[in-house]
Amino acid sequence: MAFTQKLPVWLAPGVEPPEILKNEGWKAGIKPPDAYFNYLQNTAYLALKELQEKAVEASALAGKVDKEPGKGLSSADFTTAEKAKLAGIQAGATNYQHPATHPATMITEDATHRFVTDAEKTNWNGKETPAGAQEKVNALAGPGNTKTVKQLDNALATHSADEALHNIPVKTIKSNIDENYIFTTVEHRRKSDNTLVRKSVLSGGESPQYTTRTITQYAADGVTVVGTPSIYTLSYNDDGILTSEV
Repeated sequence: MAFTQKLPVWLAPGVEPPEILKNEGWKAGIKPPDAYFNYLQNTAYLALKELQEKAVEASALAGKVDKEPGKGLSSADFTTAEKAKLAGIQAGATNYQHPATHPATMITEDATHRFVTDAEKTNWNGKETPAGAQEKVNALAGPGNTKTVKQLDNALATHSADEALHNIPVKTIKSNIDENYIFTTVEHRRKSDNTLVRKSVLSGGESPQYTTRTITQYAADGVTVVGTPSIYTLSYNDDGILTSEV
């Protein structure tokens, strides 16, 4: 609340009494000069004036806290929960250092980015190259044989499908006779069910000197082609006699 008493204004500064007088006080028979009284009145006035100017209401101090050494005040509120949270942060937690390595599990694989295991790499490295495989086939086939692996596979499939070579009864049916009485199509069919086993067709050139013979092997159903058809080139001598079929 505000001060209600009027200040005893006294503006004459006077003269400050000596220390001995201030220590021993007034004594009988002493007649102090007016300057001493002016000093005392002025000093009292100035002290009360300073007190009123610098004093604050008691209610204004109710929400204040005492300042402690080493601590400062700020406008930001700081709760107990926030303090506990900060206290739980490990020392150096904000000093981030990027790791030198990363676990592979953090990588997301897709169709064009995948990991390969040591076992898979070993398996792939152990595969033979096409050139290496052909070299091994040539070595096994002997000098002069330069058939490719695919050709050997086709030859094996043809041989396996050639039931005439395995004592399976077949019959021969010739068709498409030309003007020189040459049958350009020859079929071998099973006697048991008449399904097609093998078919030979002449083509290219002119009768009677056809230049190509194509032999196709068929599976047990007589429809499915086995392997790749074998194509042979026919050669003749000057007398028109067939001399080779390769």
